[in-house]
Amino acid sequence: GQQAAPSDIEALIMERAIKSDDRKVAFQAIAGSAGWFDRFANSYIGPAMVESAPMANLAAGILERAWSFAPDQVVSLIQMRWMPAPTFDGQTWGVLQGCSHWTDDVVRLATTILGRTEISSFMLDHTVATVGVDQPEAAVKLVLAALDRGFEIAKVEAQRRAALPTPESEEARWSFFIQNSPSEPLNRLIEGVHGWDSLEALAKANPKVFLHTLWPWFQRIFAALRGLEDDSRVYPGFPLAFVGDFRFEGEHSLGLPDPPLLGALRAAAESFASGDEAGFLGWLAANEQEAATPAQRLFAHTLASLADRYASRALAFLLGDHNRLHIGSSEDYAGTAKRLVKSVSPFWTDEELRRFEQTILMYTPSPRRELDAKKRRYFQKYIRKVKLGLLSSLPADRISTDVQRYITEERRRFPDDRVGAKFTGATFVGSPMAVQSFSRATDDDILNAFRVLPDATAWHHPRSWHVGGNIQLSREFANFAKGSPDRAARIIRRFEPIFGTRASGYALDAMAETADPKVILDLVLMLHDRGFDGEEFRGSVARAIERLVRRDTIIDNSVVTILEGWLAKPAPPESDEEGDSTTKSDQVEPAPAPEGQDGQTAVSTKEEEIGGSVLWTSGGYSVVPHGNFPTLETLTRIFLARAEHDRLLKLLRDHLARLEEPEVWQSLLHFLVYLRPTSLDELEEFLTLLFKRYPDLLETREAAYLFAYAQWKIPDFVHSMVAQWRVSERPLVQQAYGELVAFIAIVQPQLVWPGGLLQELVESDSFARSRVGAAYSAVNLWNEINRRTAASNLLQVLIPRADKRMWVAIFDLFRIVEEVTPERDWASLLKVLAEHIHQAGGLSSTFIVEKLQTLLPHEALLVAEIARGLVSNWRDELGDVRTGIAVSAPELVDLAITLHRLGPETRDIGTSLFEDLLQISAYSARQTLDEIDNRFNEVQRPVRRRLPRRSAVRTRVKKPS
Repeated sequence: GQQAAPSDIEALIMERAIKSDDRKVAFQAIAGSAGWFDRFANSYIGPAMVESAPMANLAAGILERAWSFAPDQVVSLIQMRWMPAPTFDGQTWGVLQGCSHWTDDVVRLATTILGRTEISSFMLDHTVATVGVDQPEAAVKLVLAALDRGFEIAKVEAQRRAALPTPESEEARWSFFIQNSPSEPLNRLIEGVHGWDSLEALAKANPKVFLHTLWPWFQRIFAALRGLEDDSRVYPGFPLAFVGDFRFEGEHSLGLPDPPLLGALRAAAESFASGDEAGFLGWLAANEQEAATPAQRLFAHTLASLADRYASRALAFLLGDHNRLHIGSSEDYAGTAKRLVKSVSPFWTDEELRRFEQTILMYTPSPRRELDAKKRRYFQKYIRKVKLGLLSSLPADRISTDVQRYITEERRRFPDDRVGAKFTGATFVGSPMAVQSFSRATDDDILNAFRVLPDATAWHHPRSWHVGGNIQLSREFANFAKGSPDRAARIIRRFEPIFGTRASGYALDAMAETADPKVILDLVLMLHDRGFDGEEFRGSVARAIERLVRRDTIIDNSVVTILEGWLAKPAPPESDEEGDSTTKSDQVEPAPAPEGQDGQTAVSTKEEEIGGSVLWTSGGYSVVPHGNFPTLETLTRIFLARAEHDRLLKLLRDHLARLEEPEVWQSLLHFLVYLRPTSLDELEEFLTLLFKRYPDLLETREAAYLFAYAQWKIPDFVHSMVAQWRVSERPLVQQAYGELVAFIAIVQPQLVWPGGLLQELVESDSFARSRVGAAYSAVNLWNEINRRTAASNLLQVLIPRADKRMWVAIFDLFRIVEEVTPERDWASLLKVLAEHIHQAGGLSSTFIVEKLQTLLPHEALLVAEIARGLVSNWRDELGDVRTGIAVSAPELVDLAITLHRLGPETRDIGTSLFEDLLQISAYSARQTLDEIDNRFNEVQRPVRRRLPRRSAVRTRVKKPS
């Protein structure tokens, strides 16, 4: 296939290949050969172009390589075969990108496609960037074709929105207009991003062609927008005052760059004015009457960019239409006009300067007759500000006495002559006092600050909406307390419950990380004795004590007694930020249900995304409940640290008699793993009551995790609980059932019941999801050497019946292990895996190929068989670099080469594997072949130059000094 001038005998051989089942390989082989293209262009390549999408893709690869030796024939084939059917526009565009010289015929092909098919912005910009290097005229035509199609689509959408009925109420009309503005689709065309990274460089490369080709398109946009704009403007100026927002220097406080299309238009105008004065002036004269604010701003900016050259022309421009005195952005309605005056006026003659002064001083436009008195006053005020701003932009050392006097008088009235929107950006409602302020303030000042903002103010300051309330103040006090614990403790001792409860709790929580534990515990006792209380306070104090436990602090029994008392007595109601004095506990029936009686639970049974193993899950997060949980957690940690397991069990059993939120118990299940009381019977009794009182807890990850530990101590109890999972319809519970049964069966083979349940789920069709769980257990136990044989045997039994979910679990084995070794358990597993690998489908696993390489040179034939199965499964993805599977292609290529070189036993299968990769165009396979056998590739394909991207262009442009 790589022969440049094939003989007749070779042609007969290739024809047989093209007509055989290996035709795909044959088409790939002849790409780049002028001789084969000449022989087969019309007989085989042309018909293949319209046979099917896969064959069209193969033909595209041949056509793209033929530009260098048969460009006319490539165009002819595309015109004949693909242009009548837009279905093949994607293939056509891919071929066109390889064309190095764009003739008129090629441009017509591309513009036809752009007029009827959506080409991604990335692909279009790439084409424009490469074509624009040597043929900017052709590149600009491509841009125009894409913009024309966008304009037609936007115009239809604008008309649809304009036809929608308008709501009657004013509030509804505002919301309706924001969501259904007819002008928005058109404005988005010129202000959107659209991926035009190379357009600015194209505009600078040939600004005259750029402007003369694309400016009429902008004029059509402006005309369409004017047709949608009502004539209700209060101030003088041109239509479309807030459309096409150029971000000129000095006129845009947010510092955002120009939208790409507007930035390219600006660059073209600047470059045109700089390089061709006569041409620019002619273009300006022909277009300066365009009734659109963005157009007038562009003209003014371009004149200002070369102020010394175009000073007189700028004066004529400004005075030629007084509406130009009002061109600017939303931040300053006359900002562009003032900037132009400031730039060019130093170059005016005295006569020109006086002429401008007199024009502005005499400028007194009249407001519209229909305006009321208030709006007329606003109008007159606006005109005075504009005049003041324009005259203030003149050189101060050259203005006349009359103008100096006018500026002095008007400046007293208008210190700021700007009229427009002010952008403050996002603001943070923070504390009235920062950490530094606490450090500088006296103790009395700090106490007074909390008296002004007592706890009841919560988030809101009573007199200022942009200053926070007690919560923000308390948080800053906590930050201060963390750095100055001794002084903070002194201040806390002077707090009162009405204004210092929240701040005290926050501070104790923060101080407990590093402060003297005795100081923290003494403050807890003191505050409790003085009546400080509340759910938020309790939570903060409990977290503070928990931090001390983590620091190996011995917690005094007096503090433990306080915590136990909090569990027995509900917290007093607290006012929230809206002033509601009721709490959740007030709205719950306080009487506890009798011990052993089923209670109502609130653990959600909503379907959840499992995303891996239940028992061996990694990462994730959960929301820790409030209420009693911080107190229970802290007491649990205290008793576990003291090894007082019986006391902890009694505490939990007593609390079970109280009404509690199920989420609290769900979070506590994590700690029950470490509970080892003297009596296992009492532990089993407690757990039985817990799951009977809150049955939905049984169907949680936390319960599964608990049972995985409890099975070592109370296996019969676990059996009774797990038996209830056997009939569950929840996928999470079904998988957890499989994981736990398989786990116990492997780690405790002496138990009878796990083995029986495992055999049932392996053999029965009713346990598909449970088999997935069993696979996860086997995979995660693999690295335990004494469990590996059992894990391998289980996986070998599961693989023949594996579905997609189970294959995900099986492939996870190759992520967990460090290497695949040539031992019996691996060999027997891989043999079964090879027999059934075709069932895995297109499931991605980048680890499997990497780990298979660690087995070589051992079990090479087995590795090869699995690799060929993977290639067969991934045939549609290995050649597509957009997929994650494609990253495995180079490793598979290396694997094939290694197998080929290992010796006679694996040479043929390595060659077959490599041919498989070539046949499906696996990423890097053809490049590897070219490197191995480069006899026919004497001429390297040239690297196409491209225009620099917008970011690169910007870095080279220096701002004017």
